[in-house]
Amino acid sequence: MSRFGYLRTPTPPHLSIALQADAHACLLDALGVRSAAVIGVSAGAPSALEFALRYSTRCKALVLLVPGWYPSGASATERLGPLEAVIVNRLLDSDFLFWALIKFFPRIADRTVLGTPPAVIAAGSPREQERVAALLHNILPVSQRKIGLSLEGQLTVEGLSKPLESLTVPTLTISAEDDLYRTYANAQFIARHIPQCRFVGYHTGGHMVVGHNDEFISTVIAFLHDHE
Repeated sequence: MSRFGYLRTPTPPHLSIALQADAHACLLDALGVRSAAVIGVSAGAPSALEFALRYSTRCKALVLLVPGWYPSGASATERLGPLEAVIVNRLLDSDFLFWALIKFFPRIADRTVLGTPPAVIAAGSPREQERVAALLHNILPVSQRKIGLSLEGQLTVEGLSKPLESLTVPTLTISAEDDLYRTYANAQFIARHIPQCRFVGYHTGGHMVVGHNDEFISTVIAFLHDHE
């Protein structure tokens, strides 16, 4: 499944996270799935939250990993300087340039694209380094993701249709303090306002939670089993 603007998913003229949440529900209908656990990663968090609010009886549990929903209204793009923002936008136009970036300047890609300090990745195990490298390469073809990426600045700061306090779905939120996309405060904010929410925070790991992947997966599996 790709959200609006990614790969072959078209973008409706009046885009909102509520519309994306409705599309998630339509997908479940098409698959014949009545209810499911929902995992929202990074910029997938806003529509995952909205789905849980709008379709609480269809959402068994909600997991938000490095949630890219900014209730303060401070967009994640503000972390980039003016020159960096121009360069990143230019790279999104060209699959070749993006490939060249990750091939010859992987540390820059790790920081600006993956939101993870290069030193954290360098200190990770060979297995973790391979995982991060694979994630970076899997962004290609980036040109077919450009529209979706360009919409994130709007969707990640959009307000939800209901207050978080009204969410009745068991929720788990996870982030790392050194996430360069600054999702740690988001995760804490969500945990403080959702009644049945558990927060797990790491001191290091960046947006890719490097060094905690196995622990994070075990935590999510245990959480889902508890609310099965």
